[in-house]
Amino acid sequence: MFKQSILAMALVIGIGYGCTQKTEEIKPADNATVSLPQKQFSWPEERKNFWISLTFSKLSWNPAVRQAFLPETLFEVSACIIDTMERRYDLKTFERLNNEGSTTPEFVNEISGVSRLCSQKGIVEQNKRIQQQKMENPDTKDML
Repeated sequence: MFKQSILAMALVIGIGYGCTQKTEEIKPADNATVSLPQKQFSWPEERKNFWISLTFSKLSWNPAVRQAFLPETLFEVSACIIDTMERRYDLKTFERLNNEGSTTPEFVNEISGVSRLCSQKGIVEQNKRIQQQKMENPDTKDML
């Protein structure tokens, strides 16, 4: 009996001491955040909008992409891709590298990686919007 009470006291003191220690709060990383480098180049607005529209058009022809993204999300993904390319390349270099005849495997890999990151960000934002809409306008079918 005496051993059990000492064991219980040690356990209570150990837990009490451990729970009262100051610990650094660990905040989860936001996986949806895409850090972009500072803007290095500035494209004319008309050309930038052209490339956003062209990217949107090319992506929207893919049935898998159309199924995964709402139109406004796909436009945001397209804008993200072109914004990132604007930060990395001047317009002439981008257009030269984006030409099928003079593109490089490195550029194709880079644009694929940027597209993947922007798509991941877009999916997260799209899911947030859908959840928000469900909270604002609940459907009785979902409640059952």
